[in-house]
Amino acid sequence: MNHRQIRTILNELEPYVLEDIEEVTGDHVKKSYRTGSEANVVELNWHGTRCVGKELHSVFFHRDFEPDGQQRIAEKFCKEINLLSKMKHPNIVQFMGLCYGSNSPAPTMVMEKMECSLTELINTTKKGLISWNKVINILSDVAKGLVYLHVVRRVAHRDLSSNNILIAPYCAKIADFGSARILDGPAGCWSTYQLTLQPGTQDFMPPEALENPPRYDFSVDVFSFGCVIIHLVAHQWPTPYGKTFGIQIISEWDRRKTYITDMKTNPLLSLVQNCLQDVSVKRPNSKEVLLYLEAVAKENSGIPSDHLGHLKSGPDLSNPTEVKTEFYTNKIDQLIAQCTKAQLCIQDVSKECVEFRQQCRKLKKDLTVSNETNEILLAEMDKLEAAHKKLQKKYSNQKKTARTIQRLHSVPARQSRLANHNPLLHTAPVTSPIKYKDDDDNDDDDYDGDINELF
Repeated sequence: MNHRQIRTILNELEPYVLEDIEEVTGDHVKKSYRTGSEANVVELNWHGTRCVGKELHSVFFHRDFEPDGQQRIAEKFCKEINLLSKMKHPNIVQFMGLCYGSNSPAPTMVMEKMECSLTELINTTKKGLISWNKVINILSDVAKGLVYLHVVRRVAHRDLSSNNILIAPYCAKIADFGSARILDGPAGCWSTYQLTLQPGTQDFMPPEALENPPRYDFSVDVFSFGCVIIHLVAHQWPTPYGKTFGIQIISEWDRRKTYITDMKTNPLLSLVQNCLQDVSVKRPNSKEVLLYLEAVAKENSGIPSDHLGHLKSGPDLSNPTEVKTEFYTNKIDQLIAQCTKAQLCIQDVSKECVEFRQQCRKLKKDLTVSNETNEILLAEMDKLEAAHKKLQKKYSNQKKTARTIQRLHSVPARQSRLANHNPLLHTAPVTSPIKYKDDDDNDDDDYDGDINELF
């Protein structure tokens, strides 16, 4: 298969291609990136963002390489990219895009950069120095990622190991989906023809994955998760010991007793024992694993890792009733806590209502006093208005009297002047005062003197 045919298979990945991306080189570049059987891990720079790339070995695309092998690797790589590009979860490594090297047709899958793998963390840290809280946080993050894969995406990772768990400062993420498969069979199983014998790391694989033909389901990841716990707590790679003698088979639990002796006082021992069950249906599902970890974290919060004798275990995962009881107990505790908080809020509101009611009563009392004062003032104003009207009436009567006197005072003089011209007026009786043109009853300015002089 030539380069052009390889490009044809990879054409469906063109929408993911990133431009202006380059490999980072130099002494400061991390040297511990591992090399897998199919790809290398390199550090990349994309517009100032540091990321890592999973680069397929160029030897797979050499013209002397087996054509069927080239096609298988190219198709597997395409499936991994298409699957990972749809994953959106804080505990699944983020896919960023795809790029090609300048001298090779081999594509490179670009992902976010993490600090290290769980294996590197264990190898570079002395036993007992990883805090209990960090152990629980790492395992809880991995369990959350498994719940997302199994429940939301219906995907089995099939290669869960400490190598494929990446660590960041505040979280752990699942990576490397080259062996992942989407569910398409009944009851959470895959068709036999789609399964591969021992798809992942052998030391982390359950016994059903080693059978021929293999037949397994989501529980393959739960078994691997139990091996991850042994590696993280015991600080030893969980290589199983013991062989099969005739028809007698040594259980997976017994094959790892060498590491489990160091976990006798650890509350995670019960979880490991259930995850390593030989029969897949006896293992807990990912939801139950997460529930167990949350219960253990709740019971042992704040306890340092060097006090393992005081740690408490979670519910018995072999008993579904206890698991459900623990689940509903946690829910009830949460509801009780919420009710208590609501009750405290109600008490605060009631206290504020009482204070507000007292303020209203005080304002009402002040308003009542103010109304009484207003009534008194209104009564006084009515008295003043009545006195004012009385004075106005008295002044009006006095003014009329003054006008009458003024007119009577001016009549004889006028009559005497008329008598000189008309003798008849000397004998005519005076019956009424004579009204002159300039006399006006409504004129207030007829008398300019002081009215008090008239009385």
